Amino acid sequence: MTTDPLSSGTAPAPAMTSPATPHASLPRTSIGMLLGTFAWVLPLTGAGTVLLPAKIALIAPDSKVAVVALLTIVGAIAALLANVIFGALSDLTRSRFGSRTPWIVGGGLTGGAAMFFLSNAQTTGALVFVWCLVQFAANALVASLMAVLPDRVPPARRGTVATIVALGFFLGTAGSQLLGAHYLDHPSDGLRVFALVLAVLPILAVLIAPDTSNRHVLRETFEAKNLLRHFALPSLKGATDFYWALVGRLIIILGYAMVGAYQLYIVTDYLHLSGARVAALIGEMALLTLAGSLISAGISGPLSDRSGRRKLPVIIATLLFAVATLLPALLPTVTGMLAFALMSGLGLGCYFAVDSALMSEVLPDGENRGKDMGILNTANTAGQVLAPAISSGIIGLGFGFGPVFIVAMLFCLIGAATILPIRAVR
Repeated sequence: MTTDPLSSGTAPAPAMTSPATPHASLPRTSIGMLLGTFAWVLPLTGAGTVLLPAKIALIAPDSKVAVVALLTIVGAIAALLANVIFGALSDLTRSRFGSRTPWIVGGGLTGGAAMFFLSNAQTTGALVFVWCLVQFAANALVASLMAVLPDRVPPARRGTVATIVALGFFLGTAGSQLLGAHYLDHPSDGLRVFALVLAVLPILAVLIAPDTSNRHVLRETFEAKNLLRHFALPSLKGATDFYWALVGRLIIILGYAMVGAYQLYIVTDYLHLSGARVAALIGEMALLTLAGSLISAGISGPLSDRSGRRKLPVIIATLLFAVATLLPALLPTVTGMLAFALMSGLGLGCYFAVDSALMSEVLPDGENRGKDMGILNTANTAGQVLAPAISSGIIGLGFGFGPVFIVAMLFCLIGAATILPIRAVR
């Protein structure tokens, strides 16, 4: 793919490359993005929600909730910084492999190596430090990969392509739960498997959907003022929709992650299950979430393209999240958690099939798509920073998990309301 050319000195800028002109066919681009998404979702989700909590329960059983919160917060901060930094760097990259490929491959290889070291960490301090390295490296992959959608896919096809890409997210999420449950008693072994996935699959993704050389594209000189401009936040003037989308995604992810980040402890400490039943329930929930996601994504993405509407499906998805997060409070049983898994899956499918398309259509600057998509991606990580802090705070005050579900529902409802003011997208 090519990035938009940047003027250098007094030389005139060449014509801007249309983001609707793919360098690989749309099917190959879709499959490459699907595989690349699976490559980071599987290991990061499996490690963050199953294997690291399991490993922490062995290392620090008396402070496991607080340690998981700390681990999630510092890891998400590293991911937040990486999204902006590497998104901007990919915009500025010129190579025979294009602008995104070096960061996709490099982020996967470095993140995989760091996750291998994570599997050998034996203290909470080491876990926190190495997890930050994993997140920082892996999100170089994430930021660059997400920029492929506005780079290569015409706006009218983005809902459909985003649906295919979302399949990688759903398969990665479900696979992370199933594989994580399999290694619940031996989390270090599972982390090594995840490390291999993170290192190898991004390479296969770029081979399926290769970029083309962009060494001929002009780039601004490496002067401080030019670099700072490429790392700066978009001006509020003319980017109101961008910031509404950013805030909306932040609050929506916050609401969902307040429950999603603590699934293992909800099963063990809220439902009071133990042993093989824990692994079995996590696996059953993963399958129900996957089924719901596939059904709703297959409908909502193509329908969004045909109707030209992005906001309504995102709002519907968020309302499904709100209902899902309340179910465990109303039904503190295995049935309630299974219902949560199915309902949240329906929301996830609808949300990720359409939200990426919506985000790609509120970008304020065609020259900085990688950086701006990286900023929007920070809403995911910022939501993950705040969610465990709020959840663990409620639990730490002695209220248990019950109020967590109610607060999460309220955040989802607020998130749905923040989508309404966006004007540039229907």
